[in-house]
Amino acid sequence: MRVAVIGHGSMIHSVPFLRHMVDAGLEVHWLQIAPGRIEVPGVRVHRCFGRGGYKTVLGKLDYFLGGLRARAVLRRIKPDVVNSHYASSGGLAAWLSGFRPYAVTIHGSDLIDRSRTIIGRAILRRVFSSADLVNLCGEHMVPILENLGVPTSKMMVLPRGIELERFPFRPKEPDPRGRIRIICTRSLGSAVYDIPTVLRGLAEARGRGLEASLTLAAGGKMQGRFQSLAGELGVADSVLFRGGYSPDELPGLLAEHDAYVSASLWDGASQSLMEAMACGTFPIVSDIPANREWLKDGRDCLLFPAGDWRRLAEILLDLPRRGELIRQAVAANRRTVEARADRKRNLGKLTDRLVGLSARGTTGLPSAGGGTRSAENAGEHGALP
Repeated sequence: MRVAVIGHGSMIHSVPFLRHMVDAGLEVHWLQIAPGRIEVPGVRVHRCFGRGGYKTVLGKLDYFLGGLRARAVLRRIKPDVVNSHYASSGGLAAWLSGFRPYAVTIHGSDLIDRSRTIIGRAILRRVFSSADLVNLCGEHMVPILENLGVPTSKMMVLPRGIELERFPFRPKEPDPRGRIRIICTRSLGSAVYDIPTVLRGLAEARGRGLEASLTLAAGGKMQGRFQSLAGELGVADSVLFRGGYSPDELPGLLAEHDAYVSASLWDGASQSLMEAMACGTFPIVSDIPANREWLKDGRDCLLFPAGDWRRLAEILLDLPRRGELIRQAVAANRRTVEARADRKRNLGKLTDRLVGLSARGTTGLPSAGGGTRSAENAGEHGALP
């Protein structure tokens, strides 16, 4: 089977799909609608963006041009099905290409953020109305899709998940002196992760006597601003700005810390949270729908209202006395990710759905006389670019 994937050239979230489909023996074509440097062995790449990427005078309206370029490539390679990533970019390009059938994979901001504007909602309605499958990563997104007119029959709730074998369960033994080592692996490049709340919570807890340190493991364009804030709060000597990490380093980093903290204002299905749960790092996270879908406060995590650094400080101060909760929670969390976040299993289910779409018998682009070309009568494949 031949699958065309439409998305950014640097779409980290979608690379696992590409690799899985190659491993499953599918012929995979990646139609890049924006520049990037990621390469996936076995994937044939097609550039569907101009020299300026999406940084031209048109801004992200270049995605419209990407859709037209994608149409030309799809006409040449004749895939059986299209899988687009990010509804507001890859999904838009898939809709504009006119190809059927196509699936849209939602990652979070492309639905939650874009649906807050009139233009965003108008675009999403059109993208979803023509899509044959909408893959969303969490149940909390279902009401948003329903408000956009998407029938539940089109929806498939399935998180991407994580590579469980890379994250062995190694819960850290509590420090006998009550010291707490905290880690946050969220990007320092977006305000949605609300790093200031984490820093203020740490400062308040330390000011009231807690021995605690924080590792901000990721990098990002706002790192300098957060370093300045840590200095203003008097916790610069307790915060390690690591500036980034490799995939191989992450499991060890998580295992070195007692607690994982995320203050995200909203989320899709947090891969960072799943990784921490897999390793046995206790979650202290914001009380948002995405997190409540995976965790229950006081049973397998501790939640604090989004933006409430005072409540976060109270939780941190009480953490040395919550040893039994932590021991039970981390074991339960490992079982949860094994049951719900196994990437191989989840991507296998998505691949099966894509195969099912391609088997319906009407694939391709509209012909001159209307309708679509039959996959069986598509003819010989054109030369690849």
